[in-house]
Amino acid sequence: MIHIDIIYFFKEILNITTIDNLWFDAEGEEFGNDFFDVFYQNGRFDQNKIDVCQVNIEIHITSDVPNRKREFMKFLKRIIQEKRYGVYFGDAYGHIRMYMFNYGSPYCVEKF
Repeated sequence: MIHIDIIYFFKEILNITTIDNLWFDAEGEEFGNDFFDVFYQNGRFDQNKIDVCQVNIEIHITSDVPNRKREFMKFLKRIIQEKRYGVYFGDAYGHIRMYMFNYGSPYCVEKF
C-alpha cells in the first residue's frame, strides 16, 4: 500500500493550508508514526502553517494492545493543557469517536 505524508498531501498536492473539517478513521494506525503529534502546538501542522478547524477521529483502543490507552491519555491530556482544541466525545459504542474544535485559530472561530 502506498502512503503519502499528510503535510505533503495538503501543501503540495491540494495546495491548501486551511482545513475546515478533517476526518480520520485510521483503523488503529493512529497509534503509529507520531500521528497525534501533528495536532500539538509546534507540531507538524503548526510548523507548516496548516490551520485545522475541526477534527473528527475514531480512536481504536483494543485490549490486545495495552499501550493504546496510555498513549491516548497522554495525547488527550496534552491537548487539554495546550488549551487550543476543545474536545468532545460521541457515543461509546465500539471505538471512541472524538471531535475537536480549534478555538486557538481566529480563522476557525470566525468561520464556525
